[in-house]
Amino acid sequence: MPKRMVHHKPQRMKASIEPIPGYKKHQIYGSRWQRLRLYHLRRFPLCNRCEQEGRLEAATQVHHVHDVSQGGPLLPASSGLESLCISCHSKHTRQTQLGR
Repeated sequence: MPKRMVHHKPQRMKASIEPIPGYKKHQIYGSRWQRLRLYHLRRFPLCNRCEQEGRLEAATQVHHVHDVSQGGPLLPASSGLESLCISCHSKHTRQTQLGR
């Protein structure tokens, strides 16, 4: 009779809110951010900037109004977040990086 295989579950690493040198920015966001992000996208499913221009585009990104890298809160209130489509979020990121 064959021996029964034992499956070991890998231990989960807890997400840290503090940036860790060498890790990418997205790795500091844990399950609390993911829940907040999904909640915000459900409440505001359309891209805020496209709506202001008269277009209807589904939002897929949640943008911090006050950048976390500039001292903004990682988990702000809903008023500190903005639903954006990938195009608007990329455009804003480029403009921010270029200092415009």
